[in-house]
Amino acid sequence: MQNLIGKLVGGAVLVLMLSSLASGATLTGGDVAAAVAAIKSDRPSPAQKKVVDLVLASMLQEHYKKLGLTPSQSTPQMNESLNQVSRLTLMTVAAMTDHDPPAARQFSLEDLMAISGVVMGKIRDLKIDSAKLKDRTYVVDTLIPAIIEELAK
Repeated sequence: MQNLIGKLVGGAVLVLMLSSLASGATLTGGDVAAAVAAIKSDRPSPAQKKVVDLVLASMLQEHYKKLGLTPSQSTPQMNESLNQVSRLTLMTVAAMTDHDPPAARQFSLEDLMAISGVVMGKIRDLKIDSAKLKDRTYVVDTLIPAIIEELAK
């Protein structure tokens, strides 16, 4: 019964978050913190996955704006690449905040997009191919520290 209640509450929260995005509201620090927690988790819950999807969707819309595109002009490959950059951004924030939800709450959508720009630059500068991006060890041990170092400059 508690599991059912948890699912209903999680569903209601998702509906509220989606409606706030539809009305033009931006992500909250709580949304970012929840997405970061989900990215850190080896087994995120369905509710956590929904928050990650919400953050990724918001970031994708911002990527479109920055690129001057509409969703209809993008391709599945472009969406996949942009979502990968967004996930790497969340992983970078996770590494920077090191299990500190209050610190993760300080990040806005604007901050995430700025970090995404650095992520894209590092991927280009280091000439990282898709195989390396799929290698979790490489991403965690090499790419994310390089991104954090660049952000520190």
